[in-house]
Amino acid sequence: MSSINSTQTVRTLDTNQRFSSIRLKVLRIGHEIVCGINLSTRVKKLILMDNEGVQIGAIMFNGDIDNFVRKFEVDKTYLISNGEVRQVYGRYPSIHPEKELILKKYTVVTETFDSIDMKIQYNFVEFKDIESKFDKKEDFDVFGTLVRVENSKMVPMKTTSGAH
Repeated sequence: MSSINSTQTVRTLDTNQRFSSIRLKVLRIGHEIVCGINLSTRVKKLILMDNEGVQIGAIMFNGDIDNFVRKFEVDKTYLISNGEVRQVYGRYPSIHPEKELILKKYTVVTETFDSIDMKIQYNFVEFKDIESKFDKKEDFDVFGTLVRVENSKMVPMKTTSGAH
């Protein structure tokens, strides 16, 4: 893995490298889940954002979760050093379409006490493409405008217990 010697943004990170430092704001802290063969793998994810508004997921596994679980707080900004960047494993949904961060026991996390303004980049899709995003379990944003409202009416639906 190559190493970069300056503070980076998500756009400048290449997959399969160790990065020296990146300043990121915590947007969301996920719940810890257990998965894998015999439910032997613990996983915890964060959603982070850089100063350009680009979001990326950070993943911790097993004992590495314990190293970081109390270090992160939502809406705080951190300098994260000596982490790894890997290509998104397509089987699982990820906030960034190409890459994610892996936090290991040697990763250093320091609160910066400065803030990254919210400049969130949205991943809008055409209405016709929504179904394919569901099938691929990809994250996306939908924006629409209500043009007309009609009176409500009953719509018959077939279920195992009859029509509703």
